[in-house]
Amino acid sequence: MQIAEDGHYYRTSPVFRTDAPAHRWLAETVFVGLARPEGEDVVVIRMYALG
Repeated sequence: MQIAEDGHYYRTSPVFRTDAPAHRWLAETVFVGLARPEGEDVVVIRMYALG
C-alpha cells in the first residue's frame, strides 16, 4: 500500500562537524529544518539557524 504524501512534512536537525576554522560556526550553531515533498522527485528543505 502506498501512502500519499500530500500534506505531510518532516522535521530535521542537522549536525555539522568540522575542524576548519572558517566553518567552525556550523558546528557551534543549532539548526532546525522543515522538509516536504514537492513533485515526484523533489524535496524542499527550509533550514533555520537558532540564535
